[in-house]
Amino acid sequence: MMTSSPFLMLAALGLAWGADLSAEEGPSPQGTRRALIICGHPGDAEHQALFADAVTNLRRGLTENFDFAEDQISVMFGVDPEEPQTLDFPTAGPATSEALSAAVAELRRILRPEDALWVIVLGHSHFDGRMVSINLPGPDVHQEDFGRLFRDLPSREQVFWLSFPASGYCLKPLAARGRVVISATEADLEVNATLMAFALAEELLPTAEHPAADVDQDGLLTLRDLYLAVARNTVQRYLAEMLIVTEHALLDDNGDGRGTELQRDYLTEEEGGRKRAGFKPTRQPGGDGTLAGAISLPLSPVSALSALRIPRE
Repeated sequence: MMTSSPFLMLAALGLAWGADLSAEEGPSPQGTRRALIICGHPGDAEHQALFADAVTNLRRGLTENFDFAEDQISVMFGVDPEEPQTLDFPTAGPATSEALSAAVAELRRILRPEDALWVIVLGHSHFDGRMVSINLPGPDVHQEDFGRLFRDLPSREQVFWLSFPASGYCLKPLAARGRVVISATEADLEVNATLMAFALAEELLPTAEHPAADVDQDGLLTLRDLYLAVARNTVQRYLAEMLIVTEHALLDDNGDGRGTELQRDYLTEEEGGRKRAGFKPTRQPGGDGTLAGAISLPLSPVSALSALRIPRE
């Protein structure tokens, strides 16, 4: 289902995010888990295929392993609505600036305080020396406008995964109390193509080979564990190809807009971290990672396993 006008986009999103809240059954008292997956301009045919595969796996991982219902995940992908469908499930059409605004407007209409919202952004971007713009079909959207778009959302749990190049510049515009913002890169010249989206997709997928991992060894399986797993997966992809690591993930969840490389305490020296025998990470009260460590991962009842690929030690 590919659409282009804002009106049709809202109609498509109404279908993508399920029935109207006024239905007789009423909303779940636990809230609804919703996700918005945004793939900007995918680029050439090779990159379009790579991103289509990543989006497919992201959606599959969220539904099969992290308790998101299919009708509560909206995917924006592609360039031309007249092109043959590259995904084997319905989408809300290309992620144009106009369509993105319509999608967030619809979220504001249906989100309730008890809901959870994950926003995953992948694709290309460019940095002009001052700010980053996410490449979309048609006009791009720069970091400040992107931050304003999602300002003051009401849901209790808000998680943003920004996996595009130079995404660290979007941490500050998106920062808010009660929100976790994760970027693939630092806010500097890390402008090369990134691998986080593919690492996240792999970590979300259920697998019998990798049991749930309490990476930070706090006795719980949380969003902080997932972040650490994704960060390590990303680094290992570079090492496997003997490449210099050109992205360093950051997490901000105290609302100050300054991200932290939490993974440094959990990566070995070879992986660019400082983990060594007998070393125990310390966390400052209220520092980055506190909120993420309080967000439990609601694994789907159909799977007793998570896709976190760092085994217990």
